Amino acid sequence: MWLTGRLAPDFKTIADFRHDNGAAIRNVCRRFVELCRGLKLLSSDMVAIDGSRFKAVNSRDKNYTTGKIDKRLQQIEESVQRYLDAIETADRTSPTGFAVKTVRLYEKIASLRREMRELTQIKRQLQKQPDKQLSMTDPDARSMATSGRGSGIVGYNVQVAGGHEAPPDRRTRSDQRWKRSRATRQDGGVREEGDGHAKAEGAG
Repeated sequence: MWLTGRLAPDFKTIADFRHDNGAAIRNVCRRFVELCRGLKLLSSDMVAIDGSRFKAVNSRDKNYTTGKIDKRLQQIEESVQRYLDAIETADRTSPTGFAVKTVRLYEKIASLRREMRELTQIKRQLQKQPDKQLSMTDPDARSMATSGRGSGIVGYNVQVAGGHEAPPDRRTRSDQRWKRSRATRQDGGVREEGDGHAKAEGAG
């Protein structure tokens, strides 16, 4: 992510790039493996790479993006307006015992306005982040989508590489026998029959 300045292209951009640059991507991967082997970082015949998402201690409520903040601010404004309408109705009707409820409504409005000020400050901090995302508990954690519809986690995408040294298979041994039989045929004028016995060329 540091190379791209924490840009976050959508899936269509990534799919088009992979489609248009398939040969170059394969060449880069091949050169990378060659470089690792040249530096003695790989000693195996086969290398597998896989990734997993790990949840961080940072909750989703403590992870902020511009979209999340704008949505929450809109919800707060609607709630404040609803409480103000309720207070206005109470002032007009002035029912007995309604004063306690009115005080509670004012307290809710004050609490929501404090939250609005906090979100405004967080939004200013968010503008300084390269990827426009801010996690309050674990600064390195990021919000990521999961396979579940409309779900996601705040965590890490961990990449793991493992090596395996593959033993010679049947095809390898068969290729070696074929090469030996071909060399024998060229040098001594004999060929190897299907039952494995050598037979002179031209013999019945």
